[in-house]
Order: sequence, then structure tokens, then C-alpha cells
Amino acid sequence: MKPLQYFGTSLPLTWLLDERKLLFYRKAMVHSKTVLRTLMSAVHSVYVSLCDKYDINKPYCSIRCIKQSLWNAFTKSVAL
Repeated sequence: MKPLQYFGTSLPLTWLLDERKLLFYRKAMVHSKTVLRTLMSAVHSVYVSLCDKYDINKPYCSIRCIKQSLWNAFTKSVAL
């Protein structure tokens, strides 16, 4: 199934869910509202562990960087 998703340029559902989480956490952490940043500090470890899972070196990198890192990790996991 992975090669089919690879050639169709589509991530598996679990990877898409992780991508959504990463993008949400990143947007919330750089938000200017103090209350939101304080709440997000409680889940910072979850965000960092997801970054480690997909080899994202800079947690505050761009959205494009996050998406590219997930795609690169998926590409490495596909056995062609």
C-alpha cells in the first residue's frame, strides 16, 4: 500500500494526523496570545517527540519545512 501512496503523493492517514498535530502545535506556540502560549507549554513535550519522530530539527521551522520533513520520512519508509 505504501508504494501506491508514494506514487500518488499521499501520506497514510496516521501520518496526516501527525502532520495536523504538528502544524496546530507550531501555530499555537508562535501565537501572540499569552494564554494560548501558556496552555501549549503543557504539550510542548508531545510536540518535541513528534518532531523527533519525523527528524524535524527546528521545532519553530516553517510549515513547508514540516510538511517536507514528513514527506522525506515517509519516502525513507517506503520499500520500492
